[in-house]
Amino acid sequence: MNTQTFAQAITKTIYETWKTKYAFWKYGIKVFYAPVIENPKLMIISYQPGGGEADFEKEDREQFEKGEFAPTFNTYIDTNYTMAKKVRSFFDFDPQHALLKESVIFPLIFFRTPSANIWDKELSVNKRTEMEAYSFSKTKEIVDTVKAEKILVIGLKAYKKLKTILGNIENEQVVYARRNGSEDMAITAEYKGTPIFAVIHFSGAKINRQDWATLKELFKNWI
Repeated sequence: MNTQTFAQAITKTIYETWKTKYAFWKYGIKVFYAPVIENPKLMIISYQPGGGEADFEKEDREQFEKGEFAPTFNTYIDTNYTMAKKVRSFFDFDPQHALLKESVIFPLIFFRTPSANIWDKELSVNKRTEMEAYSFSKTKEIVDTVKAEKILVIGLKAYKKLKTILGNIENEQVVYARRNGSEDMAITAEYKGTPIFAVIHFSGAKINRQDWATLKELFKNWI
């Protein structure tokens, strides 16, 4: 099974699981944010997709119900969501978006939520834990099957959870922190020899202009 076939199969499985077990979660799911290619140079992992029921309907549900599970657009290139614009800015050393076009992009948790508060308040602890565990098992399967050359993790909360999901994280090093040392901002590590660059979340953290420029330069040199 090649990478594209695998990606479509796992998307179908996740959709059918949502439809049969978790359809009460009306906000839907999001699996891949971009078309999946063979031998990707970069894998980009975030924590959880935002948006709600209307976004699911617009972006994925109609396609899924037709039995079509291959992503048709790259969210980070083809939309003007706040997060998409931030990602493009982070990659502005590559104005033609070649690297983003060659990236496999997905979240750790596949269930959409308009906000973290809704995710916490509208689900019981047991149900939320169950849905997260399901997502995490698929996350590990994607990472281990796709085998990208490098991994970018957006958000240190996502990175900490990914460490738990994958295990075998080695050579971890904080490569940038706030000047007063109060908060890590970028971490490098390896998973089974695959380099990882984890960066503070772009929209959830207040990043000043100097720190943003430094983080971009560190990433550019790392990639």
